[in-house]
Formats: sequence, structure tokens, C-alpha cells
Amino acid sequence: KFNISKMTIGIIALALGTSLPELFVSILAIIKGNDKIVIGNIIGSNIANIGLVLGLCAMIKPIILENKKNISYNLISLFIITLIFLLFLFNNNLLRIESGILLALLFLYLFLLIKFFSNEIESLDEKNENIYIAILSLIIGFIMIYFGSEFFINGALGIANKFGFNDLVIGMTIIALGTSCPELFTTFAAIKKNEYQLALGNIIGSNIINIVVVGGFLSLIKNVQVQFQSISNHALILLFLTILFVFSTLILPKISRLLGIIFISIYFLFIFINF
Repeated sequence: KFNISKMTIGIIALALGTSLPELFVSILAIIKGNDKIVIGNIIGSNIANIGLVLGLCAMIKPIILENKKNISYNLISLFIITLIFLLFLFNNNLLRIESGILLALLFLYLFLLIKFFSNEIESLDEKNENIYIAILSLIIGFIMIYFGSEFFINGALGIANKFGFNDLVIGMTIIALGTSCPELFTTFAAIKKNEYQLALGNIIGSNIINIVVVGGFLSLIKNVQVQFQSISNHALILLFLTILFVFSTLILPKISRLLGIIFISIYFLFIFINF
């Protein structure tokens, strides 16, 4: 309706909606004083978004990479924000001052995105769509995403607690998988309609929002503590996946099925390391 590029809408609207479960779950964890679930959920969700979501979707249908200028800015931003986040965790804390830096990075990222990378107008077939129906659909979708994820998470937590898994493992895997389900279904729906920019924007935006909004907002409430040694392997996998995602997207003309298999294989390695 407003001639905003699909990549930008994928990053702002879709990614915000599909990242709501991570935010709600992490708020509940902070209230209960369970810092491990917060950090585990952020890292695990970001690994799942690239390894599982992108990998599975690429296996089903190769993702054609268009508009490299727009993609480049968002991917480089993702890499920088991910690296800064992991460096902050290196001192075993996510402090309030660091949360302020993360939130400042969010505003800077969005400002540059809207100012310089959102004006690439794409031809739309449905120019006359009712804006109120579109907004209502978006809100209803957000609500359904939240409740659907909550049902999944509650069931998964019940099973996990029954088998006695520790909080970090639960946050990294089961909760992260549950909160990444919206990204999976939304990305798959976008690729099915050949909306590759929307799909990539959703994955990139979700990972950025998980760090700067979920991590930044929650550590603003209280300092989040985690032993970096206990998440060092997971941090390395996240960093490696992010670098692989960035370079393959910038260099290659498409994310092929073979690359999708590689992403999924790394995700399974991550699950194996946890359990």
C-alpha cells in the first residue's frame, strides 16, 4: 500500500511478528530469574532460523537472490550485531549499558534501512487493497503466532522437564525450536509465492530483532548472567552459520538445495552437541 520494498517489510513487519514468541518467553524467564533460558533462546533461535528454517526452505525450493544492494546492507548489519552480542556475552554478563548499545544499534540500523534501502519501489498487483483489512490481518496473524507458539512451548517444556534436561539445553533446542516455528511457516509461505525478498527479510530481521530487542530490552530490565564457557560451542556455531549465510548470499546467485543441506546438517550437529 505504501510502496515499501518487500525486504524492508520482511524485516520490520514479518520479523517483528515472528519474533514475538522469543520476546514473551524471555520475559517470563527473566521474571522467574532463569537467565539461561533467555540467552539459550536467543542463540538457539538464531541458529534455528539460519540452519533449520533457511536450510529446509532452500531444500524444498532454491532461493533466488535478487537486489544484492539491499541484501548486502542487511546481511552486514546482521553479522556486526551478532558479533557484538557474542562479544558482550564473553564477560559472562549482558549488562544494562550493553543493552543500551544494542538498542542504539537497532535505531541506527532501522534509520539507515528506511532512509537509504526502502525506496526501491516494486510493482504491486494489488494496489487497491483495503489498508484496514491488511492491518487487521497482520494483528490477527501476530496473535495467532503467539498462542500457537505458546501451546508448542508448553508441551515441549513438559516433555523436557519429564526427562530432566537442564535449562540451557531446553532454551537452546526445544524452546528455540518452538519460538522459531513462526519463522519456518512464514518463510515457507513466502518462498511458495516466490517472494524471496520477503523470506530473506524475515530470517535476517528475526535474528537481528532477537538480539537487539529481546536481548537488549531484557538486559535493560536486569543484568543477565550466563557462563560463556557453557555456551562457547553454541556461540561458535552461531557465528559460523551467520558468516556462511552472509558470504553465500552475497557471492552466489541463489541459495541452492545443496547449501540448504549444509545448513540443516550444521543445525543437526548443534542439536547433537546439546544432547
